[in-house]
Amino acid sequence: MPKRTSVTGSELFIVDNSEENWKVLRYLHDWCQISKAIDIATAYFEIGSLLALDSE
Repeated sequence: MPKRTSVTGSELFIVDNSEENWKVLRYLHDWCQISKAIDIATAYFEIGSLLALDSE
């Protein structure tokens, strides 16, 4: 996971599936372990991808 550069949490971080070892599913899985809420903005939405995180 990238190192945090801002203490306010206001920086924008974009994740896509273009990197072989850094997929959106992995990023969301990691964040589910340490956060209480996640805001997601997307142009393409597939409900099946969130179902993979159901138990998180």
